[in-house]
Amino acid sequence: MQIQYGNAFSEAQGSREDLSTLRGILTRPLDLESDMCLVGEDGFFLSGLVPYAVRELRRKGVQATVVGEPPRGEPRPVRGDILQGIELRDWQSLLVMKCAIARRGIIAVPTGGGKTVIYAAILRSLGLPSLTMVGQVNHAEQMKKKFDSYGMGDDTLLVHGGSPMPDDDSWREYRHIVGVASSLSKLVRSNHPVFDTVQVLGVDEAHHMGTADTWQIVASECTARYRYALSATPFEGADPYENLFDLALIGLTGDIIVDMPVQFLQQRSELATATVYMQPVTKPLVPVPDYKNIRWAYSRDNGIVKHSTRNAMLLNQIEKLHSDPDTRTLVLVSQIKHGDMFVEKLSKRGISTVFLSGAGRVRGSDLDRDSILAEFQKGRIRVLVGSVIFDEAVDLPQITDVVMAAGGKKVRRTKQRVGRSLRGTAPVRIWDMIDMHNHILRTHSNKRRETYESDGHKVTVGFPLSWTGGPRESGEVPLRS
Repeated sequence: MQIQYGNAFSEAQGSREDLSTLRGILTRPLDLESDMCLVGEDGFFLSGLVPYAVRELRRKGVQATVVGEPPRGEPRPVRGDILQGIELRDWQSLLVMKCAIARRGIIAVPTGGGKTVIYAAILRSLGLPSLTMVGQVNHAEQMKKKFDSYGMGDDTLLVHGGSPMPDDDSWREYRHIVGVASSLSKLVRSNHPVFDTVQVLGVDEAHHMGTADTWQIVASECTARYRYALSATPFEGADPYENLFDLALIGLTGDIIVDMPVQFLQQRSELATATVYMQPVTKPLVPVPDYKNIRWAYSRDNGIVKHSTRNAMLLNQIEKLHSDPDTRTLVLVSQIKHGDMFVEKLSKRGISTVFLSGAGRVRGSDLDRDSILAEFQKGRIRVLVGSVIFDEAVDLPQITDVVMAAGGKKVRRTKQRVGRSLRGTAPVRIWDMIDMHNHILRTHSNKRRETYESDGHKVTVGFPLSWTGGPRESGEVPLRS
């Protein structure tokens, strides 16, 4: 078999049997009932998978010859004099050099570890036109602000629904373009020349790329030879080569360059350490219905959102936290009606609470999103409820406590949500539940606990009576809703 290297896609040529073997190597389950192959009928597949494919072909007795060099740009020196305005820690400087030399791949740095400053330093070191893709408008605007602080703002163009790409060629005057994936994909369909012009492609929160068609379209059509994927949690599976969507991410950008554990930064006192308190909920029981397709939704709605005992425990703990004037509490939910409940119940207890959710929706304040976050940072708002928009691209180092009210089992989401509180250096507390009243929710609780412990966080069963007291059972303190 012969494999011709290309930039985004490479072509495999060989016998029918050899191509069938390659398709078997790059086929993974799509869902419980179907599989997906990452090799087209014409033999083309994502270039980032070539090293893996060659290794696996040889293991199966198929000799594969690779024609052409890997599609990488020329190595460029990393010079400190061109990083003026960007302050790097010693280990970040080493990562910048490593990534600039690698030229493409995945940069996995924990939330709060400074992946944006690392990426900005890579761009400054390379000195090449770049395109950075993100998922949301607020994320693009936040990155633009970061670039402003690094002295790169005047050379950066924002592209999203409210700030479209200029109709003329004035976009060529900017060295860096930061765009939202949905807007960039529309430019792909119109054959915009920007994708043939930029030489560096960066993808922030790149774990979305394996599952989102718009992200994949942009990455596959862009001709940039330098490619960097940034994420605190790039992979969904324990073995990325066994997961379809993880495999697609590797194919589009290349394999891991940097995989930094959170413990490294905690040992250097550059990220906060967390203590996790998990309070058991045993009753009232919420039985799982027989109908398979409604089991999760029913368990979530009745075992989390509407479960009066569980909610009362969390409300009591939030009230206790609020009695300390130095606390800043972030309550994380996944359902709008759950967040609304917290605002309503806490307001009745005399605790001013604001709920921020998607599409700029605000409950509990007349301020806009940015003003609310600023008030939280100043301590004028001390309890903030957030939906899934807080999973990414939100910097709130003032957080002292995170209440994980939403449940769930996804490793990535749990890590991202805990990461909201680790950006400072003072120890923080995570408050969660062990949902023993429903067997689906119980397995989810166990998975979250595994995730906490795998990242080195201390887990204590039970909410303490005081900051120095021991754990208590749910029935020791009267509950009130």
